[in-house]
Amino acid sequence: MIKRLIGSGVVAAALTVGMVAQTAAPASAAGVAGAVITGTVNTAVSPVQFQNVALAGAFVAAPTAGACATTVSVQNLFINYSLQSAAVGPIPAGTLYNIGSFAPGGTFGGGNAACTVTNGTIGNGALFGATGDSFVSVGAVALAELQVSYTATTLGALSANSGPSEAIAVVSAVPGGCTSSLGNLNCALVAGTAVVA
Repeated sequence: MIKRLIGSGVVAAALTVGMVAQTAAPASAAGVAGAVITGTVNTAVSPVQFQNVALAGAFVAAPTAGACATTVSVQNLFINYSLQSAAVGPIPAGTLYNIGSFAPGGTFGGGNAACTVTNGTIGNGALFGATGDSFVSVGAVALAELQVSYTATTLGALSANSGPSEAIAVVSAVPGGCTSSLGNLNCALVAGTAVVA
């Protein structure tokens, strides 16, 4: 359980980091999106699943759309482990570190009266293409490299697509900290920050 909890934390951390720092700005993207990530992770299932994950921040698709500040929800974000630390005595496998990648199908979207973000996708980026992995977790902290794409539309109906953007995220997780499932070590509360450019 501890291993899974830690693994959850690492995975969450990776997601946050991926959104925090860009690795390479795509030619089609103009602007930077900054966000705070909150949510929970379920480590009782395989692949590990992010649940109720929200990104609150400013998303910028292009100069014509301007800053688009809103909160979006992440859907269907799963992580497959390709390598975990070995189990030693009472220490479960994956407690010390985990390496893996995102399963296909991750999306996000949402908005408010002034701004909407649609057609959002999130998943493996350039690092996955080069190494086959997208994130690494150490203890309860995770680092991930991702690729995101979305359409931002402002109140004035100005709309632009971000194009595929590379990002880096870092997050941390607190096992058993979920308010909806107190004491459940398979439910980890995750938090972090992100930047997509």
